[in-house]
Amino acid sequence: MHVDRVDVGNVTFINSPENIIEPTARKAMDKILGTQSEAENAWHYHMKERFDKHTIAIVAVDENDKAKAEAIAEKVIEQALNVLRFYLSGLSENNPFFYKMFVGIEGTTYTGLTALLVVDEQQKKVTYQSSRRGTLYGYELDQSTLDKMKDLHFEYVGEILHKPEKQRRPLENNLITAIDFFGAAMNAVEPRNSFINFIISLESALLTRHERKKAQNISKWIILLFLTPSIKRRRLFEKVSGYYKIRSDIIHEGIDNVDEDSLYGLFYFTFQILIQLVPYTGLVDDKSKLRRKLYTELKAAGRI
Repeated sequence: MHVDRVDVGNVTFINSPENIIEPTARKAMDKILGTQSEAENAWHYHMKERFDKHTIAIVAVDENDKAKAEAIAEKVIEQALNVLRFYLSGLSENNPFFYKMFVGIEGTTYTGLTALLVVDEQQKKVTYQSSRRGTLYGYELDQSTLDKMKDLHFEYVGEILHKPEKQRRPLENNLITAIDFFGAAMNAVEPRNSFINFIISLESALLTRHERKKAQNISKWIILLFLTPSIKRRRLFEKVSGYYKIRSDIIHEGIDNVDEDSLYGLFYFTFQILIQLVPYTGLVDDKSKLRRKLYTELKAAGRI
């Protein structure tokens, strides 16, 4: 992380040991160690020894039980990380599936790709290929990227996360759930798991419970969100139907035919839809009201 601090909902990510002594951590230090200089020096040493050159996530949890507090903190941090995975992958100039983001106390970050060299002695052929199933890069966050994220409503998504779940609009919870599945898709190792999570992300954002004809209804949502002209609607429906054909092959037939083109296409497709949806979560309560609002906008644009 090449910025000093990023706030995502109730989580603060900081980049250096010097910044660890801030309000939340200071309270913890005062309670545990007191304010003596010796204790403070020990705290600084511990922070530097354990967290130097790492990005640190800070979250305050109101829970007395240590195990429960840790579980709550991990869940809240993971949700914040999913927001970062969502934005950083969507704005990546490289193949976004080369990047992963994990949270942990200790571990190792690996970089690079797996290389496979196959020698066929009988046919006298040599083939070479690389695979992203191997080691991967960590995301990079600099000020320029953070500015682009802010232009795409990053801070507003953080405001949604800052509110307790029960105090959010239903549409806000739909968006956060969709971003969670998007983040899970970006961290999945197997392409088919990423693909299925992208589909779930779309359905979380756009569909209601027990809704049938999913490809058709998702296409209708996209027409409303992007004011899609009539001439492009058939091609849109064919694209969504193609994604659902791959989904059905995986789930119902056990056939894994996810290729790079379909995976990347669905990734970019889902990212654009969720970004387009974000501002509406502050205007209407739920999907039914949003559908009516978008229909009115489409009609006003003369594209019914």
